[in-house]
Amino acid sequence: MSTTLEMHAVMEHGLGVLRTLWQVTWQGALCALAVWALTRAVPRLPASVRTTLWWLVGLK
Repeated sequence: MSTTLEMHAVMEHGLGVLRTLWQVTWQGALCALAVWALTRAVPRLPASVRTTLWWLVGLK
């Protein structure tokens, strides 16, 4: 009986981790898309600004 409860707890924890991973992934992709669109829309953006934006995407 306790093995079933432990397995259920592990499954619940795993699902929570997967939900968090999915949320972080799509938010990061959205940030990357926004920075990509900005760098394409403003081609004369200084390299230092572009680099900083991409570093921020990486930190996200």
